[in-house]
Amino acid sequence: MSTALDMIAVEAGGVVKEDVMKKLFDLSPVDRPCIDSIGTDSAHNIKKEFTDEVLEVPSAVNTYYENQDLSGEVDNVYGQRYYNLCQQMGKTIKLSQRGQEVDTTYEQREFAKQLLKRGEALRRDEEAAAVSRNAATAEVAATSGALMAGMATWAIHNTQRGAGGADAVLDGSTNVGGGPTTAPTEGNKRAITETMLRTAIRSGWDDGAMFSHLMSTGTMIETISNYMFTSSARVATLESEVSQGNRKGAGDGNGAGAGGVVAQGSVNMFVGNFGTIILTPNRQMTAYTAADTGDVVDVLLFDKRYPVMSYLNGYKTQPISANGLYKQTTLYVDSTFIPGATRSITTIADITPGDAMTP
Repeated sequence: MSTALDMIAVEAGGVVKEDVMKKLFDLSPVDRPCIDSIGTDSAHNIKKEFTDEVLEVPSAVNTYYENQDLSGEVDNVYGQRYYNLCQQMGKTIKLSQRGQEVDTTYEQREFAKQLLKRGEALRRDEEAAAVSRNAATAEVAATSGALMAGMATWAIHNTQRGAGGADAVLDGSTNVGGGPTTAPTEGNKRAITETMLRTAIRSGWDDGAMFSHLMSTGTMIETISNYMFTSSARVATLESEVSQGNRKGAGDGNGAGAGGVVAQGSVNMFVGNFGTIILTPNRQMTAYTAADTGDVVDVLLFDKRYPVMSYLNGYKTQPISANGLYKQTTLYVDSTFIPGATRSITTIADITPGDAMTP
């Protein structure tokens, strides 16, 4: 028998009741800036195909003379046929009967909690696949599932890559049409420049795109934002726009009136000659290894009017079994990324995200 005066020291764990907060803390944001900003569509086959037409060069001398015989004229335009593969993703939950019934410290049924959190994780996986550099990869029976080609792979026009880098290779005739079955080739690392950014935006505009988003990792977006505050940036002087009522003189202590003066600490939109671009950090975008070693990232630009996520199966649950004293369920989704107009996407690739941006 314990002779300690402290009740915590009593044998077999003491007699003081534990105080456990009845809440589960889980810092797992489910932001999906790519998928949530583009459209959706239905797929009816594992191989989803689409047709893309190139912007025609206008003719200032397009004219017919009176009574001209038009029987021999043919102005039909046919696009190229491309495809991507649906990727079947899932999360499986298995929990014993006791695991489902016992009380937890966070006052929530464990199976329901697992269903919710695994569903959120699955949504993040889909976002990661949609922006990835994966090649369109067919399923290997009893070995591996199919992979969709992500947005970074579909960037095949007006791209800017480090030395030695190359666009994805499509399996169509002479690399026109088909699907990107070979992933982009990594180039040597380099820092991003304002010239690269302006060139990408203008080149897209030349081909008919109006880029709406610039998307990359958080570090990369911060690097671009920080550059916009420097004297080297070819942008208008950044100034705070504060109502006069919130400005006080020296006699009033230079304070604020009925409100506050906002300190502008970031630039999240770039207005150029060829469009307004939203700088968008994406938690699901990851670094890859440059050809000359070192972590580098893609800086993606896209026109949100054209890409879509195409679903063979939307988010569903499928009970697998309830044999014995356990329950097993799989959450799954079967989808693919469709760029629509392939020229609505481009990339500035092989960028070291922490290196300072220059003109």
